[in-house]
Amino acid sequence: MMSRTNAMSILLMLLTVGPVAVTPFATGHGTLPGPDRMTITIDEPSKEVNGSESEKTDVLFYGNVTVNAIPGERVAVTLVAEVNMGWPCSIDPHDITVRDNIPVPFTVNVSVHENWLAGHPGILNVSGTSRGGGITTYANALAIITIRPYYRTILEAEGSASRTVSPGNTAEFIIRVWSYGNSVDNKTIGIANQNELRSRGWETRVNVTRLENLRPTDYGRVALTVIPPKDIAPYKDEVMTITLRVESEGASSQGNSTYSSYDVKVHVKGASPINITWIAVLVVVVVLALAVFLRKRRMRRAPLARNGTGGPPK
Repeated sequence: MMSRTNAMSILLMLLTVGPVAVTPFATGHGTLPGPDRMTITIDEPSKEVNGSESEKTDVLFYGNVTVNAIPGERVAVTLVAEVNMGWPCSIDPHDITVRDNIPVPFTVNVSVHENWLAGHPGILNVSGTSRGGGITTYANALAIITIRPYYRTILEAEGSASRTVSPGNTAEFIIRVWSYGNSVDNKTIGIANQNELRSRGWETRVNVTRLENLRPTDYGRVALTVIPPKDIAPYKDEVMTITLRVESEGASSQGNSTYSSYDVKVHVKGASPINITWIAVLVVVVVLALAVFLRKRRMRRAPLARNGTGGPPK
């Protein structure tokens, strides 16, 4: 097999040069004890793939193995594929018979783990052992797999997403801004319906307008303060929705300028229309009852006034 030192040197070269600059190559041809007569190549020795949060991502490689055999000689080749990150992989065919210097194709399927972090590439190593004519030779080829970054934002309130306040008071919320995906991200914070709120006399403010360097599955806190108009009548009952908007700078840099939104509600509690109706009915009932009482009282006093004596009529 190829020495560990040589393999590490090639791995360091791949990570330094980068996947775009790497050209097809094979290594370790004919290491002892046989002559240089077997070659393994991979057609695309560098691939960049999209990761996934929920399932493995399959990456397919194509390659060839060639043995410099004498005419009529049959050489048995055993191929093995593995990835340094522990990702499952399979090679087909595993056992090959090569003759007459004819390249024999093979494929390798690599399953990249779900939710794999960007910036942590995997190195595929395809190694082969050939046996024929009493000679054993070894060769191998490497390929690098990089994961594209992806971003996702989830918002949630600490506690209730609604507040009930009296006229003249303010409402405060703490919103968690979660960063999901596979790469570090920055988030910008704003109020989506700011203009509408201002036109109706409502004020809003956040304690931060940017959260920096959020790692995957990490979150930052945003304090949102909502100030209702001061001129809301004490008897008025009003509910307002405030929409917090968060943009992923990483997603925006990829041309995905989508926003994540989260609604909170502020209820300014006055006397509701239903209560006002019942109060009005109660007032009418009291007024009517008082009118009836006064009328009866006047009727009782009327005979005394006609008599003029204060006593019963004769």
